[in-house]
Amino acid sequence: MQRDIIWDVRWCPHEGESDLFVSGSADHTARIWKVDTEAHTMSVLWSYSGHDGSVNTVRYHPTKNIICSSSGDRTCHIWKPSLSNSLKEYQSNCLRSLNRENDEETPSHRSLLSESQIITKPLIKLIAHQGFVTTGEWSADGSQIFTGSQDATIKVWDMGDASKPMFTFPGHDSTITSIACHPSNTNLFYSSSQDKTIRMWDTRASSYMINVLHGHEKGVSHVMFDRHNPSVLISGSDDCTVKLWDVKTLQCLVTIHTSYVMNHFSQSPEDDMLCIPSRNASAE
Repeated sequence: MQRDIIWDVRWCPHEGESDLFVSGSADHTARIWKVDTEAHTMSVLWSYSGHDGSVNTVRYHPTKNIICSSSGDRTCHIWKPSLSNSLKEYQSNCLRSLNRENDEETPSHRSLLSESQIITKPLIKLIAHQGFVTTGEWSADGSQIFTGSQDATIKVWDMGDASKPMFTFPGHDSTITSIACHPSNTNLFYSSSQDKTIRMWDTRASSYMINVLHGHEKGVSHVMFDRHNPSVLISGSDDCTVKLWDVKTLQCLVTIHTSYVMNHFSQSPEDDMLCIPSRNASAE
Protein backbone atom coordinates (compact mmCIF):
# COMPACT_ATOMS: atom_id res chain seq x y z
CA MET A 1 0.00 0.00 0.00
CA GLN A 2 1.05 3.63 -0.27
CA ARG A 3 2.77 4.87 2.87
CA ASP A 4 1.42 8.40 3.18
CA ILE A 5 -1.59 10.56 2.34
CA ILE A 6 -3.28 9.72 -0.98
CA TRP A 7 -3.99 13.00 -2.75
CA ASP A 8 -5.78 11.80 -5.86
CA VAL A 9 -7.58 8.77 -7.31
CA ARG A 10 -8.85 8.39 -10.90
CA TRP A 11 -10.66 5.52 -12.59
CA CYS A 12 -9.42 4.31 -15.97
CA PRO A 13 -11.67 5.67 -18.77
CA HIS A 14 -10.76 2.99 -21.32
CA GLU A 15 -13.27 0.45 -22.54
CA GLY A 16 -12.85 -2.92 -20.84
CA GLU A 17 -10.64 -1.48 -18.09
CA SER A 18 -13.23 0.00 -15.74
CA ASP A 19 -11.78 -2.12 -12.91
CA LEU A 20 -8.51 -0.15 -12.92
CA PHE A 21 -7.71 3.07 -11.09
CA VAL A 22 -4.58 5.10 -10.41
CA SER A 23 -3.66 6.84 -7.15
CA GLY A 24 -1.13 9.54 -6.31
CA SER A 25 0.43 9.87 -2.86
CA ALA A 26 2.56 12.08 -0.65
CA ASP A 27 4.99 9.14 -0.48
CA HIS A 28 6.25 10.20 -3.97
CA THR A 29 4.58 7.26 -5.76
CA ALA A 30 1.68 6.66 -8.11
CA ARG A 31 0.10 3.21 -8.23
CA ILE A 32 -2.26 1.44 -10.59
CA TRP A 33 -4.78 -0.82 -8.91
CA LYS A 34 -7.10 -3.56 -10.16
CA VAL A 35 -10.39 -4.14 -8.33
CA ASP A 36 -12.04 -7.56 -8.08
CA THR A 37 -15.60 -6.82 -7.00
CA GLU A 38 -16.51 -10.49 -6.54
CA ALA A 39 -13.56 -11.35 -4.30
CA HIS A 40 -13.66 -7.93 -2.59
CA THR A 41 -9.94 -7.48 -3.21
CA MET A 42 -7.70 -5.12 -5.09
CA SER A 43 -4.22 -5.60 -6.49
CA VAL A 44 -1.43 -3.16 -7.17
CA LEU A 45 -0.36 -3.84 -10.74
CA TRP A 46 2.34 -1.21 -11.12
CA SER A 47 4.05 1.39 -9.00
CA TYR A 48 5.65 4.53 -10.45
CA SER A 49 8.52 5.95 -8.38
CA GLY A 50 10.09 8.48 -10.74
CA HIS A 51 9.11 11.59 -8.78
CA ASP A 52 11.19 13.27 -6.08
CA GLY A 53 8.19 14.89 -4.42
CA SER A 54 4.56 14.32 -3.50
CA VAL A 55 2.38 13.10 -6.38
CA ASN A 56 -0.46 15.61 -6.34
CA THR A 57 -2.64 14.52 -9.28
CA VAL A 58 -2.82 11.54 -11.63
CA ARG A 59 -4.68 11.34 -14.96
CA TYR A 60 -5.17 8.57 -17.50
CA HIS A 61 -4.82 9.58 -21.15
CA PRO A 62 -8.31 9.60 -22.74
CA THR A 63 -7.50 6.73 -25.13
CA LYS A 64 -3.90 5.52 -24.66
CA ASN A 65 -2.23 3.44 -21.96
CA ILE A 66 -0.22 6.33 -20.54
CA ILE A 67 -0.61 8.45 -17.41
CA CYS A 68 0.43 11.97 -16.44
CA SER A 69 1.33 12.72 -12.84
CA SER A 70 1.99 16.16 -11.34
CA SER A 71 4.32 16.57 -8.40
CA GLY A 72 5.81 18.71 -5.69
CA ASP A 73 9.17 18.22 -7.42
CA ARG A 74 8.02 20.93 -9.90
CA THR A 75 7.55 18.48 -12.76
CA CYS A 76 4.82 16.59 -14.58
CA HIS A 77 5.72 13.10 -15.80
CA ILE A 78 4.23 11.03 -18.62
CA TRP A 79 4.72 7.33 -17.97
CA LYS A 80 3.52 4.00 -19.28
CA PRO A 81 2.76 0.77 -17.41
CA SER A 82 3.96 -2.40 -19.13
CA LEU A 83 1.14 -4.69 -20.18
CA SER A 84 3.42 -7.73 -19.86
CA ASN A 85 3.66 -7.48 -16.08
CA SER A 86 1.97 -9.96 -13.81
CA LEU A 87 -1.37 -8.94 -12.33
CA LYS A 88 -0.88 -10.62 -8.95
CA GLU A 89 1.38 -8.50 -6.83
CA TYR A 90 -0.44 -7.05 -3.91
CA GLN A 91 -3.68 -8.09 -2.25
CA SER A 92 -5.72 -6.12 0.22
CA ASN A 93 -9.24 -6.49 1.48
CA CYS A 94 -11.36 -3.66 0.14
CA LEU A 95 -13.89 -4.11 2.88
CA ARG A 96 -11.36 -3.15 5.58
CA SER A 97 -9.67 0.16 6.12
CA LEU A 98 -6.08 0.04 4.87
CA ASN A 99 -4.78 2.20 7.70
CA ARG A 100 -6.40 0.77 10.81
CA GLU A 101 -3.92 1.22 13.61
CA ASN A 102 -4.69 -2.04 15.38
CA ASP A 103 -4.43 -4.32 12.35
CA GLU A 104 -1.37 -6.57 12.30
CA GLU A 105 0.41 -6.79 8.99
CA THR A 106 -0.41 -10.02 7.16
CA PRO A 107 0.94 -11.48 3.92
CA SER A 108 -2.03 -9.95 2.09
CA HIS A 109 -0.92 -6.53 3.33
CA ARG A 110 2.67 -6.78 2.13
CA SER A 111 3.83 -5.48 -1.21
CA LEU A 112 5.06 -8.25 -3.52
CA LEU A 113 6.00 -5.99 -6.41
CA SER A 114 8.95 -7.21 -8.44
CA GLU A 115 11.44 -4.87 -10.06
CA SER A 116 9.68 -5.31 -13.42
CA GLN A 117 6.50 -3.87 -11.92
CA ILE A 118 8.18 -0.80 -10.44
CA ILE A 119 8.50 1.94 -13.06
CA THR A 120 11.31 4.37 -12.28
CA LYS A 121 11.64 6.52 -15.40
CA PRO A 122 9.06 8.54 -17.36
CA LEU A 123 8.58 8.59 -21.11
CA ILE A 124 8.50 12.39 -20.95
CA LYS A 125 9.36 14.83 -18.18
CA LEU A 126 7.74 18.28 -18.36
CA ILE A 127 9.94 20.88 -16.67
CA ALA A 128 9.25 24.63 -16.63
CA HIS A 129 7.29 25.60 -13.51
CA GLN A 130 8.96 27.52 -10.69
CA GLY A 131 6.78 26.00 -7.97
CA PHE A 132 5.03 22.74 -7.08
CA VAL A 133 2.96 21.37 -9.97
CA THR A 134 -0.45 21.12 -8.34
CA THR A 135 -2.52 19.79 -11.22
CA GLY A 136 -2.23 18.28 -14.68
CA GLU A 137 -4.99 17.60 -17.22
CA TRP A 138 -5.16 16.05 -20.68
CA SER A 139 -7.06 17.88 -23.39
CA ALA A 140 -10.18 16.02 -24.55
CA ASP A 141 -8.32 14.53 -27.53
CA GLY A 142 -5.17 13.76 -25.53
CA SER A 143 -2.89 15.83 -27.77
CA GLN A 144 -2.03 18.37 -25.07
CA ILE A 145 -1.41 18.58 -21.33
CA PHE A 146 -2.36 21.57 -19.19
CA THR A 147 -0.36 22.01 -15.98
CA GLY A 148 -1.03 24.38 -13.09
CA SER A 149 1.37 25.36 -10.35
CA GLN A 150 2.07 27.02 -7.06
CA ASP A 151 3.81 29.68 -9.19
CA ALA A 152 0.31 30.91 -10.27
CA THR A 153 0.83 30.04 -13.94
CA ILE A 154 -0.72 27.53 -16.33
CA LYS A 155 1.36 25.92 -19.06
CA VAL A 156 0.15 24.07 -22.16
CA TRP A 157 2.30 21.29 -23.61
CA ASP A 158 2.03 19.68 -27.05
CA MET A 159 2.70 15.94 -26.89
CA GLY A 160 4.25 16.12 -30.35
CA ASP A 161 7.08 18.24 -28.93
CA ALA A 162 7.09 18.46 -25.14
CA SER A 163 10.59 19.92 -24.83
CA LYS A 164 9.05 23.25 -23.79
CA PRO A 165 5.53 24.58 -23.21
CA MET A 166 3.54 25.97 -26.14
CA PHE A 167 1.89 28.62 -23.97
CA THR A 168 2.26 30.07 -20.51
CA PHE A 169 -0.77 31.77 -18.97
CA PRO A 170 -0.21 34.23 -16.12
CA GLY A 171 -3.23 35.97 -14.64
CA HIS A 172 -4.09 34.26 -11.38
CA ASP A 173 -2.82 35.85 -8.18
CA SER A 174 -2.21 32.64 -6.24
CA THR A 175 -1.73 28.87 -6.55
CA ILE A 176 -3.58 27.09 -9.37
CA THR A 177 -5.63 24.32 -7.76
CA SER A 178 -7.28 22.57 -10.71
CA ILE A 179 -7.90 22.75 -14.45
CA ALA A 180 -10.98 21.65 -16.41
CA CYS A 181 -10.54 21.18 -20.16
CA HIS A 182 -13.62 21.63 -22.32
CA PRO A 183 -14.96 18.19 -23.34
CA SER A 184 -15.24 19.06 -27.05
CA ASN A 185 -13.43 22.36 -27.75
CA THR A 186 -9.71 21.77 -27.24
CA ASN A 187 -9.01 25.52 -27.26
CA LEU A 188 -11.07 26.26 -24.14
CA PHE A 189 -10.28 25.47 -20.52
CA TYR A 190 -11.07 26.72 -17.02
CA SER A 191 -8.80 27.07 -14.00
CA SER A 192 -9.45 27.49 -10.29
CA SER A 193 -7.15 29.17 -7.80
CA GLN A 194 -6.60 30.12 -4.21
CA ASP A 195 -7.19 33.73 -5.38
CA LYS A 196 -10.97 32.97 -5.07
CA THR A 197 -11.60 33.04 -8.84
CA ILE A 198 -12.34 30.71 -11.74
CA ARG A 199 -10.91 31.85 -15.05
CA MET A 200 -11.82 30.91 -18.62
CA TRP A 201 -9.06 30.74 -21.21
CA ASP A 202 -8.94 30.43 -25.01
CA THR A 203 -5.62 29.55 -26.63
CA ARG A 204 -6.77 31.31 -29.83
CA ALA A 205 -7.53 34.66 -28.16
CA SER A 206 -4.90 37.40 -28.21
CA SER A 207 -5.21 37.95 -24.45
CA TYR A 208 -5.95 34.25 -23.73
CA MET A 209 -8.03 34.94 -20.60
CA ILE A 210 -11.57 35.74 -21.73
CA ASN A 211 -13.71 35.56 -18.58
CA VAL A 212 -13.46 35.52 -14.78
CA LEU A 213 -16.09 33.96 -12.51
CA HIS A 214 -16.44 35.61 -9.10
CA GLY A 215 -18.65 34.31 -6.31
CA HIS A 216 -16.63 32.22 -3.90
CA GLU A 217 -15.51 33.95 -0.71
CA LYS A 218 -12.36 31.86 -0.26
CA GLY A 219 -9.97 29.90 -2.44
CA VAL A 220 -11.50 27.69 -5.15
CA SER A 221 -10.05 24.21 -4.73
CA HIS A 222 -11.69 22.21 -7.52
CA VAL A 223 -13.44 22.75 -10.85
CA MET A 224 -14.93 20.29 -13.35
CA PHE A 225 -17.45 20.16 -16.19
CA ASP A 226 -20.81 18.49 -15.71
CA ARG A 227 -20.47 15.08 -17.37
CA HIS A 228 -23.92 15.34 -18.93
CA ASN A 229 -24.08 19.06 -19.74
CA PRO A 230 -20.84 20.71 -20.94
CA SER A 231 -22.40 24.17 -20.56
CA VAL A 232 -22.37 23.69 -16.76
CA LEU A 233 -19.22 24.04 -14.67
CA ILE A 234 -19.02 22.79 -11.07
CA SER A 235 -16.70 24.40 -8.51
CA GLY A 236 -15.82 23.66 -4.88
CA SER A 237 -14.26 26.07 -2.42
CA ASP A 238 -12.66 26.59 0.95
CA ASP A 239 -15.77 28.67 1.75
CA CYS A 240 -17.64 25.36 2.24
CA THR A 241 -19.79 25.70 -0.89
CA VAL A 242 -20.22 23.96 -4.23
CA LYS A 243 -21.45 26.13 -7.10
CA LEU A 244 -22.89 25.24 -10.51
CA TRP A 245 -22.20 27.82 -13.23
CA ASP A 246 -23.71 28.43 -16.67
CA VAL A 247 -20.59 28.99 -18.77
CA LYS A 248 -22.60 30.74 -21.49
CA THR A 249 -24.18 33.40 -19.27
CA LEU A 250 -21.46 33.29 -16.54
CA GLN A 251 -24.22 33.11 -13.94
CA CYS A 252 -24.24 30.90 -10.84
CA LEU A 253 -27.18 28.48 -11.15
CA VAL A 254 -27.02 26.72 -7.79
CA THR A 255 -25.06 27.05 -4.55
CA ILE A 256 -24.77 24.03 -2.26
CA HIS A 257 -23.77 24.84 1.32
CA THR A 258 -21.80 22.29 3.34
CA SER A 259 -20.18 22.31 6.77
CA TYR A 260 -16.64 21.62 5.55
CA VAL A 261 -14.04 22.77 3.06
CA MET A 262 -14.66 21.42 -0.45
CA ASN A 263 -11.37 19.98 -1.66
CA HIS A 264 -12.81 17.48 -4.10
CA PHE A 265 -16.01 15.92 -5.43
CA SER A 266 -17.06 13.50 -8.14
CA GLN A 267 -20.04 13.01 -10.43
CA SER A 268 -21.72 9.72 -11.27
CA PRO A 269 -21.05 8.67 -14.89
CA GLU A 270 -24.63 7.41 -15.24
CA ASP A 271 -26.77 10.20 -13.75
CA ASP A 272 -26.66 13.72 -12.32
CA MET A 273 -25.69 12.63 -8.81
CA LEU A 274 -22.81 14.57 -7.24
CA CYS A 275 -20.77 12.84 -4.54
CA ILE A 276 -19.29 15.23 -1.96
CA PRO A 277 -16.72 13.84 0.53
CA SER A 278 -17.04 14.73 4.20
CA ARG A 279 -14.54 15.02 7.03
CA ASN A 280 -16.68 12.74 9.20
CA ALA A 281 -15.65 9.70 7.10
CA SER A 282 -18.79 9.77 4.96
CA ALA A 283 -19.93 11.05 1.58
CA GLU A 284 -23.08 12.92 0.68
